[in-house]
Amino acid sequence: MKKITLVIITMVIVVAILAVMSIPPELAPDRITGYMMTMKKSDLMFVYEVMRYPASGEIIKPEGFNESIKVGIASDTDALNFGRVPGNGSYLKRYVHLNNTKEALKVSLKAYGNITPLIEFDENDFVLHKNESVEIGIVFNTVNAKAYGNYTGEIDIIFKKPQYGFLYSFLGWT
Repeated sequence: MKKITLVIITMVIVVAILAVMSIPPELAPDRITGYMMTMKKSDLMFVYEVMRYPASGEIIKPEGFNESIKVGIASDTDALNFGRVPGNGSYLKRYVHLNNTKEALKVSLKAYGNITPLIEFDENDFVLHKNESVEIGIVFNTVNAKAYGNYTGEIDIIFKKPQYGFLYSFLGWT
């Protein structure tokens, strides 16, 4: 009985170490494509699904004090287009709605491209439980802009799910 218990404890420790040391596959894009896409990758312990959205915004120089400026607003559903905004500290927000009908997932958001320093997420690196929904605000904040012009890139929503059901109890996602 003691040997069986020792073997089980050893197996649990090995699995826990593997889960912690599991290095995710390379998920960063090798190039910005300009169109929405999804991809799946996996490693020994997890499955990753990535939803890639092109992101863009143009920061224009504010005109004279009493002059009107043309601001562009975009309502694309397959891209995060923040439109044209004056570069005087504008703060624009787009929303992404996530709905999970299956097992719990770890959700992470990442920005790539020259738009990265201007992107902020209302929420990031969280667990989305079964039958749970969340609306995440993605902010284009021109306060951090170094120059006027076009900013482009990509925003990835990364879903991480354990390969094996028993890992949920080790991860505390239940």
